[in-house]
Amino acid sequence: MKREQWQELEARLKFPGATVKLQCDGYLVTLQVQLDRMRMVIAVYVDGWMRGEWMSTDCEQRRRFLRPRTVKPKPYTKAQIKVLGKKWCEQQFAKLTHTYYTPIWPTIPPLRRHFEKHNASVELAAEETPA
Repeated sequence: MKREQWQELEARLKFPGATVKLQCDGYLVTLQVQLDRMRMVIAVYVDGWMRGEWMSTDCEQRRRFLRPRTVKPKPYTKAQIKVLGKKWCEQQFAKLTHTYYTPIWPTIPPLRRHFEKHNASVELAAEETPA
């Protein structure tokens, strides 16, 4: 999609309940604006579904369309590192760092970057293109 099309898509997704359909490498992706804790977010539905199994198991839909979130533990203080050891603290930090996936995007720019990076073609669906 061109920059103007992304801007048009962003303008259409300004109100709760607004939807836009995209065609991404054979998948029909629906973007819908929803309210989440008093803020508007964009929910992603792939072929009309938002499945929980995509969030827990590695699959094509998760890699292409869901938002990865990395959670890191609180870093150790200098005093703790001195007592516990630098190597042990680094191992624990790496072990406790994890990534989870969510079908909710806060805004269009990160969604756009992710979709363009992980999909060969991103286009407005046939019923969405203006005549």
